[in-house]
Amino acid sequence: MRAKEMDKISHILCGNKVDLVDEREVSMEEGLQLANSWECGYFEVSVKNKVNVEESVESVVRKVHQEVCSVFKGKNAYDRKKGGCITL
Repeated sequence: MRAKEMDKISHILCGNKVDLVDEREVSMEEGLQLANSWECGYFEVSVKNKVNVEESVESVVRKVHQEVCSVFKGKNAYDRKKGGCITL
């Protein structure tokens, strides 16, 4: 994919270690406000307790897939002359 065809980078903001409630430094509201200003999703995650880890990754993959599909809409994803294939 050419950079000029994709003007945005898919990203999310994750508040990590939500299992450590007593040590919280950023409120959920602050995280949401920052994510809104960055125009991205927000997830509160805990790798230790497996909270929202898969959901956050799946969110980015879905967003990338949507953006790739919009770039290649009406085009053949595999061009024999140039080679290459897109699979998500």
